[in-house]
Amino acid sequence: MSLMQSSAILCLPCVVGEDGNQDALPTVLLEALATGLPVVSTNISGIPEIVDSGKDGLLVSPNDSKSLSESLERLLVSEPLRKEYANRGLEKAAEKFDLRKNAARLFNLFRETQDMRIIEDTIAGKS
Repeated sequence: MSLMQSSAILCLPCVVGEDGNQDALPTVLLEALATGLPVVSTNISGIPEIVDSGKDGLLVSPNDSKSLSESLERLLVSEPLRKEYANRGLEKAAEKFDLRKNAARLFNLFRETQDMRIIEDTIAGKS
């Protein structure tokens, strides 16, 4: 984490292996957003669910080294853009990827589902 905190950008170019193997949701991207590090990665698998290209990072096509280098340069030369993406990434990490918030959301969903079953059973005369 200390390396991330001293970095300007996290670059994670991902590819789909010949056998179809790929990293579905790279945790390092979540960690980067949570530490306020703008991200450059590829638009495969679940990565676009983590990084919203043009809002909190940049995504390029796999194996497109030209777009990758252009995206890195775009962020390296623009401190305001890096800060904008960093701030949005921090907000997103706090809102969407916080463990406690997600656990509470899941708990509430389970509770609502259970409450609905009780109501449905009552209406159907099963209780």
